[in-house]
Amino acid sequence: MQISLFLKKFETLVHDESVSKKMICEVLNHHLRKDFKNEDIKFLKGVLYINTDIFVKSSIFLKKGKILEDLKKITSVQIKDIK
Repeated sequence: MQISLFLKKFETLVHDESVSKKMICEVLNHHLRKDFKNEDIKFLKGVLYINTDIFVKSSIFLKKGKILEDLKKITSVQIKDIK
């Protein structure tokens, strides 16, 4: 019984991360007009890492302030920078 409760905590964490990634992808799709998937992004210690080409990264740099502002409004993940 205790093991199942322990594993349920991890299920919630995975679900929360998946939902957060989906919301982050929606914000990126809106601002950059590119179709991002959950596999294209990861976040670690307040930094959002995006796997994309150099042209999209340039657009991200130009729109970083607005993207970060929108991410703060819709996600519980604390994102301080985008790389």
